[in-house]
Amino acid sequence: VLCSVAPGLSGILDARRSLGMAAPRAMCVLCGELDEVCPVEGVEEALPRAEQWYSAAGAPHGRLKLCTFENVLDTPTPEMHVEADDWLDRWLLYDGEDPQAARDRLAPHPPEDAAPAAAGMQVELGDPEAAARARTKAHADAMPARPERFLPSSLTA
Repeated sequence: VLCSVAPGLSGILDARRSLGMAAPRAMCVLCGELDEVCPVEGVEEALPRAEQWYSAAGAPHGRLKLCTFENVLDTPTPEMHVEADDWLDRWLLYDGEDPQAARDRLAPHPPEDAAPAAAGMQVELGDPEAAARARTKAHADAMPARPERFLPSSLTA
């Protein structure tokens, strides 16, 4: 991938050398096991060194994650979207806390008449894209408005 994006840097900057450079920032690498553009073997080879960099930077456990998907090439799948959604919730919204536990803790209790509305949000089993969209909408609906989490403190004062 690097050869096509930045010719000439592949011998200097590759996954083995660059994966850990993101430390201590959260990073999730999603790889299809059949991906020829970014072979999972190369990422797996780079992971131990990157984990050392993350540890040295004081990053919490789990902030660097590799997820591989069987029989997948280099095209994102609905399952990858669900994994990415869960991971982004954990590290961008909840600072590493389990997303469901955080939502339970932060979300106001639904009113008594919310059950009939939720019943109308049925998703056909076997449609992972619809399930992912419904989960994302449910997450957004359950989240309290907290724009200050995403703005610099100078703008929220």
